[in-house]
Amino acid sequence: MAFSDPRYLLLLGIITLILPMIPRGSPRLITTALISLGFYVSLNPASWYVLVGVASIAYLGGLALSVLPNGNARGAVFLVLLPATLLPLLVFKYAGSVYRLLPQANDIASGGSSMADLVLPIGISFYTFLAVGYLIDVYVGSVPAERNGVRFAAFMCFFPHLTAGPIERARHLLPQLENIGQFDYDRAVSGLRAILVGLFLKMVVADTLAPHVEAVYSNPRQHGAVDLVLGTVYFSFQVYADFAGYSLIAIGSARLLGIELLTKIRATLAEPESSGLLAALAYQLVVMVPGLCLHSAAVPNASMGGLWSCGGVGLYVYPGRSLARCRPQIRCVWIDSRRARRVFHADFRSTG
Repeated sequence: MAFSDPRYLLLLGIITLILPMIPRGSPRLITTALISLGFYVSLNPASWYVLVGVASIAYLGGLALSVLPNGNARGAVFLVLLPATLLPLLVFKYAGSVYRLLPQANDIASGGSSMADLVLPIGISFYTFLAVGYLIDVYVGSVPAERNGVRFAAFMCFFPHLTAGPIERARHLLPQLENIGQFDYDRAVSGLRAILVGLFLKMVVADTLAPHVEAVYSNPRQHGAVDLVLGTVYFSFQVYADFAGYSLIAIGSARLLGIELLTKIRATLAEPESSGLLAALAYQLVVMVPGLCLHSAAVPNASMGGLWSCGGVGLYVYPGRSLARCRPQIRCVWIDSRRARRVFHADFRSTG
């Protein structure tokens, strides 16, 4: 159920109406946690247990860090907790790509290997980094460990930000749970405005550009240079509008429920003075448009961006002489991954 789905908007309206009728405290937190978990199970019926597992590791890990005195033992426990929390994300995101790189993987994968066919659970990046941020905050002392399991479940499963972000911090969200379900007219109006802008970005901008991007990226060798450049420019706006739209809908949904989420994306139609849109566009242009010089500082960012977004091997750059000066024989290749729609094949060769 996407945020732009009318069923989600109907569900949000019902929750906004019934949540203030439930007594404050544990009853309201239990209701929020159950609704959020049910919402996530409906989206991920086959992998909802990953969320429960990550949340359990973070909850128990926070308790363990809170009782251990400062010292080597506490540091060792923290160093164990971090990779344990990140492990599900790394496995689901990269195991298939790594498996396919093994010499004998292709024949086995073609036979239906479960390792090669792992499906990334929706929202796993968001709730994994939420859990990691919580453990870091507890370790450094920014927040005390949350001992109330119901309260922690509501914190981890809060459905507006669970599948689309923005990634929250414990010290920002946990104190606000006392206000969940409290109606405020100004906050509600602001939330509805954010939802409307988000729906415009998602349904009017992103969904309109998607067919054009799909047509170019699905078969780039059959398109000319102008089509490739326009497809990349369209893709920049599509990605920005898609992410910003969903984030704004999440932020607006949370405001209707009395929660103010972190607002890191500021370049929206409501705030045109921000430069975030230009930054997103420039990033795509510098990385992917033929003929532009790649600055050396952009290479690690571009490589990590491709590696993260595609869930596989991303952008490789082979400099001829000096990448910063854009000398001859700069060669960039996007390698296919499971998200083939977002992969762009290019062979950039400078002639002078």
